[in-house]
Amino acid sequence: MELNEYVKMMRMEQGFTIADVSWGLCSEGTLRHFESGKREIPFFWLCRVLARLGMKENAQQLFLEKIEYERWQEHMDIIWALWQNEHQKEEMVHSYNANATEVMDKQFGLRMLAILAIIKGESESTISEWTKRALLLTVPELDAEVWKTKPLALQELDMLLDYYYYQETDCVDELGAVVNYLCEYVARKNRANVVWAKAVVYYVRALEKQQPVDTWAQDKLSGILDMVSEVVESYRGCNNGYYLWELLEIRQRLLEAANMDSAETIGFRRAVERACEDWKIEKETKVLWPLYTINNVEYIGEVLRKRRLVLGFSKEDLVEGICDLRTIQRYEAGTTCPRKYTAGQLLKKMGLPDVYLKRFFLTFESNQNKLFKAIRDNYNAGKYRNVVAMTEPLVNGKEELEPYNYQRLMWYLLESKYKTKELSQEEWLEDMKENLSTTVEWKKILNSEDKYLSYNEVNYLTAILYNIDKREADYMTLLFCVEKYAEEKSCSYQLINCATVLRVTMNMIQDAYADMELWEKTNMWCEKMLEVAGFFRNMRMFQDAIYNLWWNHKEEDKTTESVKPSYLVDLAKLMKDEENERFFASRFPED
Repeated sequence: MELNEYVKMMRMEQGFTIADVSWGLCSEGTLRHFESGKREIPFFWLCRVLARLGMKENAQQLFLEKIEYERWQEHMDIIWALWQNEHQKEEMVHSYNANATEVMDKQFGLRMLAILAIIKGESESTISEWTKRALLLTVPELDAEVWKTKPLALQELDMLLDYYYYQETDCVDELGAVVNYLCEYVARKNRANVVWAKAVVYYVRALEKQQPVDTWAQDKLSGILDMVSEVVESYRGCNNGYYLWELLEIRQRLLEAANMDSAETIGFRRAVERACEDWKIEKETKVLWPLYTINNVEYIGEVLRKRRLVLGFSKEDLVEGICDLRTIQRYEAGTTCPRKYTAGQLLKKMGLPDVYLKRFFLTFESNQNKLFKAIRDNYNAGKYRNVVAMTEPLVNGKEELEPYNYQRLMWYLLESKYKTKELSQEEWLEDMKENLSTTVEWKKILNSEDKYLSYNEVNYLTAILYNIDKREADYMTLLFCVEKYAEEKSCSYQLINCATVLRVTMNMIQDAYADMELWEKTNMWCEKMLEVAGFFRNMRMFQDAIYNLWWNHKEEDKTTESVKPSYLVDLAKLMKDEENERFFASRFPED
């Protein structure tokens, strides 16, 4: 199934018409021709269509042609400057708006002006007006009776919230309409999201402006408390910290108004406050930054060049049977955009997925997608025997799987068998190297100056590094290889773009240097982990980084006097992370 067919299938499964999905975005004919395979649509339009259908762009790995890659770079530069509060941020945003011509670029620019106004503390009317101008470019009718029947992207819902919330007039009913829309969205997708959390916070604040909470009728108080508690409970376990402090603060206030026990909520709220202090971020959320980034993006010409060099291919080797020499030269230089079929053939020859837009697994088949997700979920929950039971029948039918999917499934299978002691360490290591070598030879990874690896390969290398004997001759070579790869991915906005792979590699790198007592090195990688965690407010990554920094300081100074981050126990409990809760409780026992 191709992407256009997948979009059509998703649309029809959710009961939306072409008119619904294209509303305010493009003509019905444009979307119809895309679904039928008669035309392509621009990258940013495609991302919005996918978002309207509930498919997260950041679940993808994207290869872009040069022009679209450069447009994407501009977006990331601006977001990075705003998030880091760089002095040139205003000039960058205004310059971008002056030059934006495409509708999606105009919307992004206007939204960034609204966000700039929020950061600077400008008037509510200014924020609302900039947001309205951005919103109208793809949501042509702001009457809730109209838009609530349409599939909207989370970015559009986020803008609706700011448009209503920052108006000078009372918009409680409109905010309530967004909350109801998102409740249905969450129920349909069976997953919480940060915009739902934001909507509930805005809605309750608006209600409190109308009438103090201690004067609410009992049924109103109970209903709102249930709604807030539902969002908090949905957040527990997803490791997301956006609007978490606000939700806990509101829940505490509602519990106290209802004369109910708020001790646990107070403990959680204080743990989040301590975390934000150590994190050096504000406890209150101002901007949902990740909504406006598209991550895991790479320039196709650079991918082809770097991967070719990793494998030791000459240009002549690579193009044989696919295209002429001048074509690959132009692709790598960026003077010509590769045709998708040709690029796919080149990628496949180099052991990479032969599609431009790819997910964690490569499949647009609904049933297969659900099975792959179940495997991931069971692995993340530590249910390794379930993973083995689900995965073995799939890999035994290897010929029916995409090579990329097979390699990924084998990683899950081998890791699960190792954790359940069905494989010895020696057997596991040998099998890991063998499956890694189906796309790139072990020695070529170690010896190549250029590092381009697929996400599968990074996961294999990281797992091997965690378990290989540190006395082996290849250990330091492999560590430097992974570190160089991570360094290239952690400069400026690439730290955000490549967060998926960096979450895997950074903790392993800092752990390796901590074992060697190279404190400056390990602390540097912990700080980078904190930076990534701060942008995404990833609570699990934050806990790992803070604990590692505390441990490193204690070991470096040979002291027991360093302040213990004992609040990590409550933070892990809040996130329903039982493994970390037990671990931190053992490290920081109550006096």
